Amino acid sequence: MSAIKQKLIKASAIIVIIVSALVFATYLALKTSLPDYDQKLSLTELDKDVEIIRDQNAIPHIFAANLADAYFGLGFAHAQDRLWQLELTRAASNGRLSEIFGAATLPVDKLTRTVDSAKVARLSLERMTDETKQHFQRYVDGINSYITHRSGLLPPEFLLFSVEPTPWTLEDTAKIFALVGLGADNWQQELKRAAMQQHLSDAQIDTLFPAYPTDGPVTHSEYNAPSPKTGQAQSQVSLLELPYLKELTELTDHPLIAGYPASNTWVIDGSLTKSGKPLLASDPHGPIKAPADYYLAHLSGPTFDITGVGYVGMPVFAIGHNR
Repeated sequence: MSAIKQKLIKASAIIVIIVSALVFATYLALKTSLPDYDQKLSLTELDKDVEIIRDQNAIPHIFAANLADAYFGLGFAHAQDRLWQLELTRAASNGRLSEIFGAATLPVDKLTRTVDSAKVARLSLERMTDETKQHFQRYVDGINSYITHRSGLLPPEFLLFSVEPTPWTLEDTAKIFALVGLGADNWQQELKRAAMQQHLSDAQIDTLFPAYPTDGPVTHSEYNAPSPKTGQAQSQVSLLELPYLKELTELTDHPLIAGYPASNTWVIDGSLTKSGKPLLASDPHGPIKAPADYYLAHLSGPTFDITGVGYVGMPVFAIGHNR
């Protein structure tokens, strides 16, 4: 073997060793961004001890003496597992995605600011009971506690986009409720109806947007009955003058606009099941995402036991059951 060939082999081996070392060092560094599920903290924000136990699927089971502390634990767990999702959801609800992604998300930010999520959040907070507002605040405190006490590198997405997580506020969480409301897709249909009312009669529009039949298999309680259309047209038509309306009503890639706007819920009587107990099932038709919109969790205490799924960024359970 020639001397030159030997030198090339040695050089190649050295390069492989250096690259391998860099890859391993990068792996060890990024591993520090993972949450420490065994971490023990002494926090002045808590009234009593809170314990978060992860099962084999890493689903958090949060045990607390009261519901306020349980929601603190839920906020902490959300931040542990979905810190980047929390950051993106907050940016979306504030109409500030373009600060991260540039011009590509401008239509999304225009929509959020046009429908004025800040006003919706303010009105929601004004109507909340003191107890509900306390639970929201404790949830926010849990998110901030994790941000304060975490160690190691931030999740890779933060490093990639040069984003630093900042403290959450009560208003941030309330704005996410407004954002989720966009996912119902109903607002787009209402604006389209309003535009049609300038040219078509109600009867003609009803052939395109038929109402639920009064003799249908499912009856509505008085509280949930469809509201009459009288008086709605004028206020809806005024919305047609909003800037960017045409492109907003055609926008389909908003983070929380549902792909299939429907949901099914049903109950099977115990007389038809093997256990003799009734079965309750719910099938939300949402878009497939990674990470998912929903987050599984279990809150348990002396006076409550809640299991189900909710949205990251909000202390609520959209689907689930109590004791």
